[in-house]
Amino acid sequence: MEHYEKDLLVSRIITGFFRCKIDKKVYLLKQPNRHIRHISQEIFLESFKEAELEGLYTQKELDFFMYSNKVWDDEREDLLKKIPKDIEELKVGLYRAGFDIEQKIAIRKVLAVAKDKLSTLQKEKNLYNHLSCEGIASMNKMRYLVGKGLYHENGKIVWDRDDFWKQTEPLLEDATSLSIENRIYDFEFREMARTDPWRSIWSCRKSENSLFGVPAVDLTDDQKNIIVWSSLYDNIYEHPEAPPQAIIDEDDALDGWLIVQRRKRDKSNAQTEIDQVLGNEKIRNSKEVFIVAKNKKDIDKINSLNDEGVKFIKKERAEALKKHGELREQDMPDTKREIQMQANRG
Repeated sequence: MEHYEKDLLVSRIITGFFRCKIDKKVYLLKQPNRHIRHISQEIFLESFKEAELEGLYTQKELDFFMYSNKVWDDEREDLLKKIPKDIEELKVGLYRAGFDIEQKIAIRKVLAVAKDKLSTLQKEKNLYNHLSCEGIASMNKMRYLVGKGLYHENGKIVWDRDDFWKQTEPLLEDATSLSIENRIYDFEFREMARTDPWRSIWSCRKSENSLFGVPAVDLTDDQKNIIVWSSLYDNIYEHPEAPPQAIIDEDDALDGWLIVQRRKRDKSNAQTEIDQVLGNEKIRNSKEVFIVAKNKKDIDKINSLNDEGVKFIKKERAEALKKHGELREQDMPDTKREIQMQANRG
């Protein structure tokens, strides 16, 4: 992002509104107050119920429609669930690549392909959302919020009545489109949060005892986002194992570091829980401990405690059972290796 683009976005976030041009006229797009936001929730619920009565699709019915018309299928649904996991592993790989330039270039290419594929799938999955009750209700809510936040350049509100969103208003359609097209993306928030001019403003907030001068509930969405990202970078810089600046400056690599930290934390928490369940030190120090899992979440938690050697043995045993159908404990590959090692030592 060029510095002048960044400066403009920072200025937009601070002022709390977006200046836009429609038919050569300048308008101000502001975030409506609490009262208006409350009404927008009522409009969403009323619109949803009306859409249901009119026979529009529920989410389940929309899914059935898409499957029936071959717009969507299980293969793409599985990919939609799998690719985010692949992206997570690629980000971890990018972080762990360190200063290996060639490896990082290769990972970035694969990562770009994965992100593009995920984006395409998400667009395909959401293609007919506007036909659903939720899609109609969400659009009506957005039209109302945009309209109630639209002002002339002189500060006068465009629509002071409350039913404007039910009519066909070209100005409202254009303003809604501009609002969507000019939203600030996460990668832009992230760059602003870690660089000047915003970083300097953020650093001065404690001495001034204020940032935007309004209660948290009255912050705009953009203001809340920049605060969240700025706080995250503060935590990263203060972390005892903080990554180098080169990692911090690359979003995907930093995501990889955050994933690694999260996994460490999850494993530590899981180990604490398991220790509390096992209790007995003799059991904890046993070579093998079998724990009954109630659900997939518990299974994942227990598996996370296995080191790479244990995971290899589990995979090796599974392959042996698949090949032979049934094996005694002493015929398992790892048991046979251990017996052989003991014999060699004897």
